[in-house]
Amino acid sequence: MKYFEDNPEIFAAIVAAIAILGSIIGAKIQANGGRDQAAAAREAAQIAAEAQRVAPLWSVRQLQVAEFIRCAREAVVISQRLYEAEPDDEELRRQVHAAYQAMESKAAELILIATEKVVDAVEATLLAAEELEREAMNSGPTAHAESVFTRLYLSEPFSSCLCGVKWQVSGGV
Repeated sequence: MKYFEDNPEIFAAIVAAIAILGSIIGAKIQANGGRDQAAAAREAAQIAAEAQRVAPLWSVRQLQVAEFIRCAREAVVISQRLYEAEPDDEELRRQVHAAYQAMESKAAELILIATEKVVDAVEATLLAAEELEREAMNSGPTAHAESVFTRLYLSEPFSSCLCGVKWQVSGGV
C-alpha cells in the first residue's frame, strides 16, 4: 500500500484503467443484453405473425372437414335408397355416383390443407365409402327384389293360390 501512496499517478492510472475496463465490460454486457432482447422481440413477432397466418387456416380446415362430413353423410343416405328402389332406377344410380364424386372432391381439397391424422381419417372414410357404394350398387337391387318377393309371398291372394306349396325366402341371397 505504501507504493501507491508514494506514487499517486500510478494509482490514478490503475483506477482509471479499472474504470475504463469496467465501462467496456458493462457496455459489452448491455450490448449483448440489447441484442438478446431484440432477438427475443423478433422471435415474438414471428410467432405472432405465424399465429395470425395459421388462425384462418384452422378455420378453413374446420369448414372443409364439416363439408366433407356433410358430403359423406349425403352419399351414405343416397346409397341406402338403392336398397329400396327399383333395380333399373338409373336416376338414383346417377345421384349416388354424383354424391360420391362430390365427397371425393371435398376429400381432395381437405387433403391439401389438413394434418396427417386428418388425412389418414379422410382416406379411411373414402375407402369405406367406396366399399359402401359398391355394395349398394351390387346388393341394393337384390335386396329390393327379395323384399318384393317376401311381400308378394305374404300377400293373401298369392298365398291362397299356392295350394299348399311352401316357399322359403333365404336371409342372404
